[in-house]
Amino acid sequence: MNLRNIVGSSCYWIGWFLAYFVAIVAVGGLIGVILFPLIGTLFSVDHPVGQLALSGLKQLSFLFGIWAPAVSIVICVMRARSDRVAVAQQNPD
Repeated sequence: MNLRNIVGSSCYWIGWFLAYFVAIVAVGGLIGVILFPLIGTLFSVDHPVGQLALSGLKQLSFLFGIWAPAVSIVICVMRARSDRVAVAQQNPD
């Protein structure tokens, strides 16, 4: 493997890692925006709905952001392994 392949492969997997990371944090924020006002109105909290939504966005984005790097690395490793197995099955040298 030459340097160009190594750099290209590294950029490819870093891109996928960042894409998974951002997607996981965005899903957490979206769940927070939906869930916090819903639960807040269910329990008759005295905060406005917008404040509950913002609080949900901040808190669940942060919590999902803690887990996102580890989950993203695991997903990338699983994809790399499945790609390598698929190439090995196509070329049984």
